[in-house]
Amino acid sequence: MTKNNHEFDGFSVKLFIDTHDDWVAFFEEMPNVSAFAATPAAALAALETAWTLVKEDYAELGQSLPKPRIKDDQLASIVVEQKLHQLLLQEAEQRYVSLSEIVAQKLAASSPWQTGV
Repeated sequence: MTKNNHEFDGFSVKLFIDTHDDWVAFFEEMPNVSAFAATPAAALAALETAWTLVKEDYAELGQSLPKPRIKDDQLASIVVEQKLHQLLLQEAEQRYVSLSEIVAQKLAASSPWQTGV
């Protein structure tokens, strides 16, 4: 997915379309924080509103927010030729997932051993 104006303090956002053709956006680390709408952009905007309210609730309770997990692209990097990189990016955008997730899925699918991905 391309970058957008939404800021979620480092948390991983997942988007999918449900059985009622609504787009659902949620935090991978906190799946109970979610929003849905007719389009991906509207679902992200609704999640942004929900996130603001969640942060306010944590602050009112005097609690610290949970920490986001370390992103895959912060752990390792790989070098691929530009054409392959573009193809992977296009697939990631079409499936509304990160480039790291696409690469991990492809590596896991072709791996002869269990990787835990």
